[in-house]
Amino acid sequence: MPVYNGERFVAEALESILAQTFGDFELVICDNASTDATGDICRDFAARDRRVRYYRQFENIGAAGNYNDCFRRANGRYFKWAAHDDWIAPGFLDACLARLEADVSVAVAFTQMREVDAEGQTIRDYDAPILWQGESPSSRIESLLCAPSECTYIHRCVPITGLMRAGMLRKTRLIGRFGHADKVALVELALLGDFAEVPERLFFRRQHAGVSLTANATPKALVRWFDPRNRTRFVTPRSRLFREYVHAVLRAQIGFAEKMACGRSLARMFGRDWRIMGGEIRRSLWDAIARRP
Repeated sequence: MPVYNGERFVAEALESILAQTFGDFELVICDNASTDATGDICRDFAARDRRVRYYRQFENIGAAGNYNDCFRRANGRYFKWAAHDDWIAPGFLDACLARLEADVSVAVAFTQMREVDAEGQTIRDYDAPILWQGESPSSRIESLLCAPSECTYIHRCVPITGLMRAGMLRKTRLIGRFGHADKVALVELALLGDFAEVPERLFFRRQHAGVSLTANATPKALVRWFDPRNRTRFVTPRSRLFREYVHAVLRAQIGFAEKMACGRSLARMFGRDWRIMGGEIRRSLWDAIARRP
């Protein structure tokens, strides 16, 4: 669990993990130099339950660094990132583990999602009709990148909250130091294995004023949330994502025919989004010109 200034919600998130019906796990907490009571709350949980290990960063290393540090400190065969403000139902790990154990081709298993507000009241159930073809890397890339936005797993990144094969995740670049890097992590996982959705609503995502996309409303602010040291003048989120998707396909250990098929999906994506990419590049250039002394 990566956390930064999560005193309002972290206890509930931790309790939901420790209450799982499958109990043979370690819970690694990486505190990104919080300035509130987060550390005291987490240390109390670690003192009460031997499965909990608490680490504190010396300084804020950004969301990307903290997420990745959690993974590097973990020892398990399977791995799950857990946000400090979300929670999971008691059967989450059991349900996801069953899917992974049943099919070695599955890279990540996850459940359906319910969005809740700061008080835990239901906002909506996420029931978009997902168009998923999982039989090959190219079909998974097509499903992720070329389906209508509401009909793809990459739209809300729900699979990034699932239970993953640590060995497969280790072959990715983990969470990059740029906006929406979790989408790239999903693409890299999809190039390695299938996605499996458990048809039960066992994951609860909390929407509140402090979530990353709300608290960091501009592209530059979001980039600095991922990496506080990033001071780039040109932030082009859609263009950066496209470049990272291309890089993911090029570095993937798949056959030439599969890479070509993935390339065709990327070309379709570019044909759909090139005006958006061009627009954000123009805006960045004008912004840089306007800021010149």
